[in-house]
Amino acid sequence: MDYAIVANPAAGRMKNSRSLDRLERLARRLKCPLLGLDHGSVEDFRSCVAQTSRECRTLLIAGGDGSFAEALNSLAADIPPGFLPFGSGNALDFALGRRCSSPDYLISILRQRWIPVRVMVCNGHRKSLMAGVGLDSQTIFQHTRMYAGRPNGFTGYGLSFFAALKSYHPGPVEVRSGQEVLCSSRSLAAIVSKHPLFGYGLKISQGISLFDPALSLRLVEGSRAAALPLLGAGLLTRRPLGGRIRLGSEFTLISGRERWLQCDGELMEAGKEFTFELSARPLKLIV
Repeated sequence: MDYAIVANPAAGRMKNSRSLDRLERLARRLKCPLLGLDHGSVEDFRSCVAQTSRECRTLLIAGGDGSFAEALNSLAADIPPGFLPFGSGNALDFALGRRCSSPDYLISILRQRWIPVRVMVCNGHRKSLMAGVGLDSQTIFQHTRMYAGRPNGFTGYGLSFFAALKSYHPGPVEVRSGQEVLCSSRSLAAIVSKHPLFGYGLKISQGISLFDPALSLRLVEGSRAAALPLLGAGLLTRRPLGGRIRLGSEFTLISGRERWLQCDGELMEAGKEFTFELSARPLKLIV
């Protein structure tokens, strides 16, 4: 078959009846199956993506950034995936200029218009477009504890941020890239990304693109009190969060404290050392 849609029913906006209507209309327009709405676990979603990617020419992922990342790590064939934004933050949609939300995106799907994108590989095994170690990953940890997958939108993440801020202690971090070593004694967050945006349009960096052949690292430093004005300025002005920025093809981050790693808004693992590098093979991303 030419097309297939795999949806993640746990995505932030997927339980909305209007969202389901949009998906069903698109499936009818493409004359393709709409799969996944009856899935009860992440494992079911991964298995469906793996199986379906063997049977179609273009696979569309309906969900959030975490759903797309799970699909990216589950593809069993070298086919172009597309992103249908039905999550809460939808950072990838913002990085593409809200293109995935526009009617023109259907034309790209029909014409199989894709661009090669070298994604990031975290700790040697997890493909990702954005990852972080610090206050951002602690926020997602708190969000997981407080809401256990229940949709709650921007308000839920805001409350999770304040809970994370209360328990977070800035600590020493060392970042290595080639011969350069970047050190901080009070790291709030170290964010490595293939594009400049968090969810909800909050900027991580400026002047970088999803299609650049480089990773961007932003090291945000300071006290917990400094995190509030930084975040507020970022939300109000859509400007980057401050801190030091580096571009490179690989980074190794060593933390003085055990921290969580988050990839595309999903908790991955806890540790003190993390690696980030460009993938050897590009992804054929529908744009």
